[in-house]
Amino acid sequence: CHLLMAVVRLAAVGALALATGRGVRNAEEPRPASTALATPWLLAVLVIGNPFSAHLAWLGQPTLPMAALLVWSWFLARRGRDSLAGVLLGLATFKPQFLVLPLLWLVLERRWRLLAVAGGVSLALAVPSFVSTGIETTLSGWVAALARYTGHHAAQLGNAWVVGLPSLLTAMGAGVPGPFVWLVAAAPLVAALFLARRRLCPDDQLGLLTGIQCALVYGHTNDLVLLAPLAAATWLHIADRRRLWLP
Repeated sequence: CHLLMAVVRLAAVGALALATGRGVRNAEEPRPASTALATPWLLAVLVIGNPFSAHLAWLGQPTLPMAALLVWSWFLARRGRDSLAGVLLGLATFKPQFLVLPLLWLVLERRWRLLAVAGGVSLALAVPSFVSTGIETTLSGWVAALARYTGHHAAQLGNAWVVGLPSLLTAMGAGVPGPFVWLVAAAPLVAALFLARRRLCPDDQLGLLTGIQCALVYGHTNDLVLLAPLAAATWLHIADRRRLWLP
């Protein structure tokens, strides 16, 4: 079992690196970065070589496979393959707190087929637990586990392992609400970005959503692997503008 999970985590790193490079090479709005020979290698190095990927693989955390599923799902969704994208998104729902903002964007886009497939897959994954312990027991157990998780010191705002503006403000002594409130507050920002989407590069969308999650809502340091789409979007904009490489 441990060997299998190690293989899954390593495969997730490779899949995330591949998806990040493919997002640039097959961009919706191609730019010089899309044809640059260094693009797939550079982005692969950013994903495989960053310390968060290594730490997640060593700890056995599920963020890596979730991130790979999310990025591949988004890549396929932007290219009209809603059914397969929905399957991958549904599989990613084992870590749902990082899917709220992407799901909100898909709702605003009225991607009902994709969302229906994702919901069906997520429900199918829950069926064994529903059958063995009952729906009410399963749901109440999940809520109780969530409460225990948020109450753990390593998951609380202000802890050195928790990133984002709310955690920074807490560490500075400011009294701020919990992550759920910040997640709700991020929804109008996502809606505003959606209304202004014609002014945005479509290849920036997922990077902006995961960036908002990590910077303004909640995330652990290791969850920063979710910024791979933001790194890809940044490279799309600056690959041919060398004066911006260093900053």
